[in-house]
Amino acid sequence: MNLDEFFRASNLVNPNFKLLIIEQQHFVPVTKFKVKNNDLFLEGHGKTSDDKANMTIFEFKQKTAELPKNLNLRISNTHKLLFGFRIVNKSLVFY
Repeated sequence: MNLDEFFRASNLVNPNFKLLIIEQQHFVPVTKFKVKNNDLFLEGHGKTSDDKANMTIFEFKQKTAELPKNLNLRISNTHKLLFGFRIVNKSLVFY
């Protein structure tokens, strides 16, 4: 999934939902991302004591609005290409 595909697919999803990735069979909040070459790597860090560290869909879209739309979304620690997402308990979980 690239950034453009994510923007279109999540257009009708509540923008206040938190972004999560799966690491070692656990949901982990996305707290930041970095761009390298043609990829956007999502980083998560276990439980955070500050809920503001957890990124919402709105915040993610705002922070990535000026980036090239063809960037591939990947998980930072595994470099796994993301293929989609599902909604779980008012959160968006990438897979």
